[in-house]
Amino acid sequence: YAQVNHGLIHRHFGSKHGLLQAVLGHLASEIARNVGEASPDEALGGLVGSVLGATSKQGAWLRIMAWAILDGVDIGEIQGQFPMAERMVAAARANAQGPLDPEARVTLIMSAGLGMMLFGPFLQRATGQDDLQWARSRKQILSLVARDRSPPA
Repeated sequence: YAQVNHGLIHRHFGSKHGLLQAVLGHLASEIARNVGEASPDEALGGLVGSVLGATSKQGAWLRIMAWAILDGVDIGEIQGQFPMAERMVAAARANAQGPLDPEARVTLIMSAGLGMMLFGPFLQRATGQDDLQWARSRKQILSLVARDRSPPA
C-alpha cells in the first residue's frame, strides 16, 4: 500500500530477503546508536532498558523479525550480526552470577523483554492492568531478570 513500484524495489534490493536485510540492518543500527557506545565496565542491568525499551524502533524491528520468523525465513539469511545481544552477553560474562550461564541469562532477559513487547497488549489486558500498572510491571520484570548483583566482598 506504499504505492511504490515493485520493479524498483526488486532492482534496488534484489529480493524480499534483501529488503528485509536492509530494513532490519537499518533498525538495528538505529537501536545501537540510541543505546550508545559500549564501555568496558558496562552493566547488564543498564543495557536492558535501553535495548528492550518499548520505543518505535525496537517495536518495528521486533514486528518485522516476528513476521519473518512466522513466515519461515531463516534469520541467519536476513541478519548476520546481533551487536546488542552480543553486548548483553559480554556484560553478563563480566558479572557472571547465579545458576545461569551468561548466554542463558541473556536469553531469559531477551525472551521476557521481547515477549512483553510483542504480546504486551494481550498480557496487559489479560492481567487487568492499566497503562501505569503495565509500565511498572514491565520495569519490575526486566529489572528482576537483569539484576546485576555485585559479588560479595
